[in-house]
Amino acid sequence: MIRNALQLIRLYHDLTPAQIAHQVGLSESDIVGLEKGKRKITLAIMEKYAAGFDIPLSSLMLFAEQETGIY
Repeated sequence: MIRNALQLIRLYHDLTPAQIAHQVGLSESDIVGLEKGKRKITLAIMEKYAAGFDIPLSSLMLFAEQETGIY
């Protein structure tokens, strides 16, 4: 699930929602909403995460597809 993958990326990098918001160009409330499933994850948001972490969008999508939700 994409929501879990985005949260795992934040946790892996030991970032707070405020820190990741700054890094990817979103608000802290956007990040919290995304992780809680209260905000829709769009392709534009995925592109911001990919750019913020300097990874290809395809790699982020593959990680999201393979993420098991165990953490």
